[in-house]
Amino acid sequence: PCLIQPTSFQSHRPAPRALRSGSQSRRPLHILVAIPDALALPKGYALGSILDIFSAVLSGANYGPWVPPFPAYVPMPENQPGKGLGHFLGAMRIDAFRKSEDFKKDMDQWIQRFRSAKTIEGYEKVLIPGDPEREFEAIRMKEGIPLLQTVVQDLTEVGRKFNLNL
Repeated sequence: PCLIQPTSFQSHRPAPRALRSGSQSRRPLHILVAIPDALALPKGYALGSILDIFSAVLSGANYGPWVPPFPAYVPMPENQPGKGLGHFLGAMRIDAFRKSEDFKKDMDQWIQRFRSAKTIEGYEKVLIPGDPEREFEAIRMKEGIPLLQTVVQDLTEVGRKFNLNL
């Protein structure tokens, strides 16, 4: 098993119980990720760095300026240190940190607080992660998924090749 153990630059506090290896039968590979106290300033830089390390450096993918561009017309960066794009999926047991009920109550309060925040000029509301996706899902479930005419023509042609009436 792999143990990713965050540690503070200044206090060297141990990782929370939820992030420690659950199996004592095998010796885990320890990966120390130095996280500055309070994620340092600015927070976004530290969070972005952690995501880049977990999703790219850890998996052997390209990272930072070497990430392959999405548009096909943009040239690939030179001297890429890894291969392709990396991904990271993590899961934590809430009850290893605190009671699940308390977390859910505080999470509901967090959501309510952000959604009730005053907006800046030009914006109707404050969004939390997942809001745009939930809104588009509701629209698409009601109105369907819009397709460009060229896509409809391509799908119709593919359907004809397989004797499907689209």
